[in-house]
Amino acid sequence: MSQPVEVLLPLQRSCELQQSPAHHEGAQGPQVEAGAQPDLARNSSARNCRGDLGRTSIDWPDAKAARTHPVDRGPAAATAGAAAAAATAAGPARAPSDASRALLSSWQYRVTGKAAVAEVLQYRVTGKAAVAEVLQYRVTGKAAVAEVLQYRVTGKAAVAEVLQYRVTGKAAVAEVLQYRVTGKAAVAEVLQYRVTGKAAVAEVLQEVGALHIRGGGPRGTRAVAVQHILRHDVDSESIYVVDLAAPYRLFKAWRAAMPRVLPYYAVKCYPEPAILKLLIALGAGFDCASKGELDMMLRMGVSQSRIIFAHPCKRGADFRYAREYGIQHTTFDTSSELHKVAEMDPEFKLVLRIRADDPGARVPLGLKYGAEVEEAPGLLREAKELGLEVVGVSFHVGSAAKNLATFTNAIENARKVFDEASALGFKMDLLDIGGGFTGHFDGLGNVMFGEIATTINAALAAHFPPGGEGGEVRVIAEPGRYFAEASSTLFTPVIGQRDRIIKDGSIHKDYWLTDGLYGSFNCIVYDGQNPEYRILRSPQLPPPETSDPETYLSTLWGPTCDSADVVYKDVALPPLRNGDWLQWPNAGAYTVAGACDFNGIEFTHPRKVYVWSDSVVDGPDASAPGDGAEEGEEAEGAAEGVTTEEEEE
Repeated sequence: MSQPVEVLLPLQRSCELQQSPAHHEGAQGPQVEAGAQPDLARNSSARNCRGDLGRTSIDWPDAKAARTHPVDRGPAAATAGAAAAAATAAGPARAPSDASRALLSSWQYRVTGKAAVAEVLQYRVTGKAAVAEVLQYRVTGKAAVAEVLQYRVTGKAAVAEVLQYRVTGKAAVAEVLQYRVTGKAAVAEVLQYRVTGKAAVAEVLQEVGALHIRGGGPRGTRAVAVQHILRHDVDSESIYVVDLAAPYRLFKAWRAAMPRVLPYYAVKCYPEPAILKLLIALGAGFDCASKGELDMMLRMGVSQSRIIFAHPCKRGADFRYAREYGIQHTTFDTSSELHKVAEMDPEFKLVLRIRADDPGARVPLGLKYGAEVEEAPGLLREAKELGLEVVGVSFHVGSAAKNLATFTNAIENARKVFDEASALGFKMDLLDIGGGFTGHFDGLGNVMFGEIATTINAALAAHFPPGGEGGEVRVIAEPGRYFAEASSTLFTPVIGQRDRIIKDGSIHKDYWLTDGLYGSFNCIVYDGQNPEYRILRSPQLPPPETSDPETYLSTLWGPTCDSADVVYKDVALPPLRNGDWLQWPNAGAYTVAGACDFNGIEFTHPRKVYVWSDSVVDGPDASAPGDGAEEGEEAEGAAEGVTTEEEEE
């Protein structure tokens, strides 16, 4: 039985610091042959380190085994030589344990000056393999890999994942994760589309130069407008701030709330190219009502299968364009339209629009469009006689509908028409539930669907169950206001003013704005809107001399020569100056879409600033200048671009 040999091993780094330069890597120290006795007196450093040496037992099988573990030169190495000599004299010994070998190897690297390597091995000996792996990569020069592992060891796995992708060359993935780690989830989501191949979403933001802002509520958009006014010295043009994160979030909320219903955006509501391209990238369809709208969407690359020509009374030019470019689906609600279809293009797939009025809708539509349910059987028979193909039913409850029961009743009536059409031999596979949806956010930025989604889902399940009799029915809708309204905020400067003394001797104030009824505010006449507004003091002027709390009855005039061009009459306002602004939130739906360039004023092409917000409401950290000169300060984060050129992989 061999006896363990006691060997002196360094356990404190203070010993290393006392070693002479000869002990560092590459230095030549005295050589000691295996089995020779070292002269420790020849080196005072070794003697001085004696107190820092610990004792451990290492079992060697024989002298030959000892020689297979060579040690480097130097007095400390001589100590190992002495141990080997003693092991030879003692005879055969047990094989050393793995821990003993690692510990000796760690000591050996310290002796030769490779302290970093020794530290790696030391962690392996103590069972901290993950830390050892970090250090190993640092020793070998792979600092980036080491940094990844370091974060994993310390529990910061998300940061480690970011770095891992950078190390492996997947910089785009790393960028996505980086934004998630730092809490910018909205930006991460956009970048994720690039990584997963859906580059179109990111490209839209890149194309329009969207600015990244924290909050997209009144304070956040106001800060963006102030910044733009100051940078471009704007004083006589209206400005739209378009937050593309709003329709993006609304689309996701729609798909989550009503997964069976694919939205076909009503282009007429707000044909803003950036919003159209964003919805294309997200997979929406489109409701077009004219040759111009069809042409716009086809030029953007939308396939005919994602378009419905949803106008029940079309012009000949519209018919010819639709036929030439392969539009497949269109609506009808009269005998007259059936005969036009038979003459122009009998290959159309027809959708019968029925009347479904919500008496509480802001803009009822049934008086002009939609066949009475009782008229449906006669129209279906006539279509059959003309050799036309009817494939579906549509309805529209009215713009900004309020009565939930209207949707339930309309879907029930659509089922009746489906059954009547099927009895005549038509293969019915499309239900279009129209528009009437409003897209609002609550104070936390959540979409306020209310009970409308629950109501529609229940009615569909009852009357058009998936896989029901007659085959699967595709369900679409035509939301316009839902996607458009909250996306845009309008800013209009005051360009003129006067005081008038009225009969009772009081002062009435008149103000002229850069927009009016011929521009964005046509919505007051045609859409029944009562726009909200906020005052924005000019960032280009000193603060008002007095903070006069008094208000005056005032009239807001549009800029044209038409005396009917009035935005508001007799509203109470504090005194305003030329250069002050009014801010109009929720200005996307049926505003600039209905404008014309009367008097040669370019209402149809206002100045626009595109943003992408982390939240569509103002958070506590949103840049929020108040009234006065402080509103000229830049919005924190407003100049940070959402999209940048991808790093090459």
